[in-house]
Amino acid sequence: MLLLGVPDAGKVVRAYYEEDKDFLGKLHRHYSRRRPPVEIFGNMDLVNYIFRDQLENPKYTIHYWAYDANSLSGLLRAIGFRLVKKQEFDHRYCNPERKFYTLYIKAVK
Repeated sequence: MLLLGVPDAGKVVRAYYEEDKDFLGKLHRHYSRRRPPVEIFGNMDLVNYIFRDQLENPKYTIHYWAYDANSLSGLLRAIGFRLVKKQEFDHRYCNPERKFYTLYIKAVK
């Protein structure tokens, strides 16, 4: 079994397109707490940060590709996973600070 958590590109792009003030405001507050501070001049900056989220942490690498549920599920099926489905947030494995913008997928070969 594989449990993946990635920034939900579909959710972020939809929020940007629909000018979802609640979601974008929450994202803005999330990134505004970063140290060192990040520069946010507009909503497109939030879209960029969510796809390159690990820049300030040497333990992690940035995301090189963005996924929504369909694209990640399709990729997993293409490489041999039989069962692929969206998964709800699980505090045992997932970072609660990123819950609101993360796509969780469970896959079984």
